[in-house]
Amino acid sequence: MQGVFIVLFVFGLIVGSFLNVLIFRYELDKNVFNVKKISGRSKCRSCGKTLSFFELVPVLSFFFQGGKCKGCKQRISWQYPLVEILVGLTTFGVPYVFSEVFFIKQLFLAGEPMFWFVSICAIWILVFYVLITAAAIDFRLRVIPNELNALLTVFGVVAVYWQWYYQKFGVAEGSFLGRYGSMFGFRDSVFTNHILAAVLALAFFILIVILSRGRGMGIGDVKMAVALGILFGWPDTVLIIMLSFIIGAIGGLVLVVFGKKKMKSLIPFGPFLVLSASLVFFFGEGMVRWYFGMFGIV
Repeated sequence: MQGVFIVLFVFGLIVGSFLNVLIFRYELDKNVFNVKKISGRSKCRSCGKTLSFFELVPVLSFFFQGGKCKGCKQRISWQYPLVEILVGLTTFGVPYVFSEVFFIKQLFLAGEPMFWFVSICAIWILVFYVLITAAAIDFRLRVIPNELNALLTVFGVVAVYWQWYYQKFGVAEGSFLGRYGSMFGFRDSVFTNHILAAVLALAFFILIVILSRGRGMGIGDVKMAVALGILFGWPDTVLIIMLSFIIGAIGGLVLVVFGKKKMKSLIPFGPFLVLSASLVFFFGEGMVRWYFGMFGIV
């Protein structure tokens, strides 16, 4: 199994390199998947030098070159290795999480287990590819492309169907908070659960947009919150929203303290939503267990 995870990690690094192309070549009001923009050889963004094969090896080329272009010696953005590593980690991390959530031996008794297991893993891996891409673009340009939010919504609908199918066999609770998810109700209907989460996310973020007159939140953030509501359902979405504001406040304060931003500067919120969603997916149950443990509730 470890060998499979290593292969998935390496594959993720390669995909991350491609996602960097999408991220850095994206232009405002253009399609993320514009074939003309994303095709062609990769070049240094400073001097325009066409990069060789060895200069494109994910992560390793960045460190072997000292984080600089071999031609002009200008620094290369740390975003390149960061995105590649994050994509690599999620590519093997998603199957690892699901292998822990679903009791594999029990799945074999349900019939066609590997097909459904691989399918649910593939859906969520694609979800994280989109989330990482959206977060990086939002961080760079303060915008979340509509097509990325649309993809998240589509993946959410498919994931909800898969979850509904799994519940026929009684092998999925449907919440990344584990047994704590059932403490907050609305677990009887998978579809009602996820629709409710999306509607609540929409109402909450639209209210922020109205009260702040568009300065506190962008429409792209609203669309992403709704897509996350469809993907994660209740009560996971509530925790994602809470964490995003907490992490956002801390992150904004750190940027102000170190002089990177001013008090009135606009800070993209998408990366905080993505980080919070990732924390809930990978560590949701553990975080809630720790929180309740402080009050003697287990």
